[in-house]
Amino acid sequence: MGVAERRSRRIAFTDLEGHVEWQIGGWLGDGARLVARLVGEEAAREMPVGERDLLLAEVYHELFGPRVEASRRCGACGEPYDFDFQLVEVTSSLSATPRPKAVVGLLADGRAQLASGHLVRAPTLGDEAAVAAL
Repeated sequence: MGVAERRSRRIAFTDLEGHVEWQIGGWLGDGARLVARLVGEEAAREMPVGERDLLLAEVYHELFGPRVEASRRCGACGEPYDFDFQLVEVTSSLSATPRPKAVVGLLADGRAQLASGHLVRAPTLGDEAAVAAL
């Protein structure tokens, strides 16, 4: 099944074109730019960051396979380290996370109602951009 045939939880996205594949890695913001190319600017701005991360995991899986392997250097001491994991290990753990007791309901628009009566929502890419601009 290709990327174009899959659907995010609420957003349909377009084919991944070769000229945007380079945006997957490299520097801060690449993931947000790639998501904007796949789902459109407005939809990307309103997308919760967790959905963005799941979408990027789907794209990574489609392009590079199910395993993430990398070697990096510690920013504090400069020592090298390696890590690897299966994407499904991470994504499946997200759906297995129990709902906090303070959350008494989920609304159709994605907000959560707390026992205190407050309504909260997950941060979006637009929120990230606003905070980054401070």
